[in-house]
Amino acid sequence: MRFGTVALALLAVTMAQPAAAARKTEKELCLQKVNDVETMKADPASASPGPKAEAKVADLIEIATHLCEQGNFKYADDLLALARGMLASE
Repeated sequence: MRFGTVALALLAVTMAQPAAAARKTEKELCLQKVNDVETMKADPASASPGPKAEAKVADLIEIATHLCEQGNFKYADDLLALARGMLASE
């Protein structure tokens, strides 16, 4: 009986650790998306959307970075999708 209690406690601890790691991974993924958009913006091969649009993209990147740091991953992802769309060339 005692072994079963210990096993359940160990299982609970083991299951809780991946949840904490997933939050960290989600933040890292969000910041990686920010980095990807910054790289896309800096790439000379991509078409330039113009100075006004580039300024807006820079603002979107700054806000998305802040949202990633705060844990608002969905909103950061939405802004980064908008920035990628502004930078996309056809």
